[in-house]
Amino acid sequence: MQRWTFALAFCAAVAAAPAPAHAQFTPFSRDGASTESHTGLWFGTWMTGNTPKLPIETITRATKEAVTGGVALKVIARPGSIGRITYEHDLGGSFSPSILTFYAKASAPVGLRVFRQGTNGSTVVQLTTQWKKFDIPTTSVDWLLTFELDQAASQETYYILDRIGRESTASAQDLSQATTGPDQDISTSQLILGAQNIAAIAQKLKNKQPFKIVAMGDSVVAGSQIDLGNGYGWNAATKNAYLFPSVLGQMLEAEYGYSGIAVHNFGAVFTVAEAISNNEVQNKVLSQAGAGDLVILELGGNDLVDGTSVAQWKTMMKTVIGQVKAGGVTNIIFAGLTLEGPILSDAAAISKAIGELVTEEGIAAIDLSTYAIFRGANYSWADSANPSHPDASGHMFIAKMLATAFTGKHFNVVDLKPAGSPPADAGPDSAPTD
Repeated sequence: MQRWTFALAFCAAVAAAPAPAHAQFTPFSRDGASTESHTGLWFGTWMTGNTPKLPIETITRATKEAVTGGVALKVIARPGSIGRITYEHDLGGSFSPSILTFYAKASAPVGLRVFRQGTNGSTVVQLTTQWKKFDIPTTSVDWLLTFELDQAASQETYYILDRIGRESTASAQDLSQATTGPDQDISTSQLILGAQNIAAIAQKLKNKQPFKIVAMGDSVVAGSQIDLGNGYGWNAATKNAYLFPSVLGQMLEAEYGYSGIAVHNFGAVFTVAEAISNNEVQNKVLSQAGAGDLVILELGGNDLVDGTSVAQWKTMMKTVIGQVKAGGVTNIIFAGLTLEGPILSDAAAISKAIGELVTEEGIAAIDLSTYAIFRGANYSWADSANPSHPDASGHMFIAKMLATAFTGKHFNVVDLKPAGSPPADAGPDSAPTD
């Protein structure tokens, strides 16, 4: 999705987290939202290569194990990863107030580097399994606010950040509003719909047969904001490699032990209405996809932002799906919607419409609307680059969820354990589950 006109209105509509007790505290903010009300938004995950590494190097999750407001950011570093996240703070070379402040804890004692090594303000703090407030006096800092493990993780390691911002003078540590886990979770089995309708592709995978994945979508599939946290320096080929359809192909080849899945991404088809009026299915999708291939459609967010009703969107999607089928392609996945704006108020209607498309059109789908807000809007932002687009880790996680439509290896999207596993222990100060 490309349009930004909704951002200010939506950010104002989302209920912000309770105000912290420290009057001097100023969170980082942008477009009417802050790092307190939109935990994880604008923090991009740093990737170490021009092609995705599997498993996903760094995953960001929102967690209720928090100091204030009931939502904090958990950064999960896989073995070999430093778990770097990056925020472009837009404050130039100076902080005013001049103290960077945050609370942090980790799954085990680790060193956490704040700001990149060799830059102004770079320092390493020591984390334990208990919350601690850190205050870093500085007036000249790097333009990228980064957090990363001082040493690459030897085993899966996480750290949690909360109440990231600035203070004019350092306030005392205050854990009076701290909340604990474990977190509410949901399985991919509840998000993947109609997997039986793409069983032919699952069989091709088992038989190690070649096929194409052909995706059409809006600016999400065009890779907008995907390189947040990576200096916005990725070329078109690198962006394309990290798009969720491309990562899905890579994951499936790794899972089934063969190569032969060709991926073609057609982004910048900004609305379903434009797709129909410009005959984009014929011009783009069917220029590559044929019988036996897989088509992924990611469309609709901009239509809803522009005032299209859910019912109207569903009708238009049926038209697009019909055009794909007319070209002889029957293996179709709807992969949306990633936009948090309209789905906040229309989530139930959107999920219902997606389910109806699956039943009526014989397609598969991933309900990203439910994925985004099943715990509430304040938990929606951890793998988003902005209110409309996932970052690279977010794209990879969508692919990870989509892969379960073929493998059947469902997992919980918050604690990442196989579906059916008991809730993860949130740590030594954990509380009973909800």
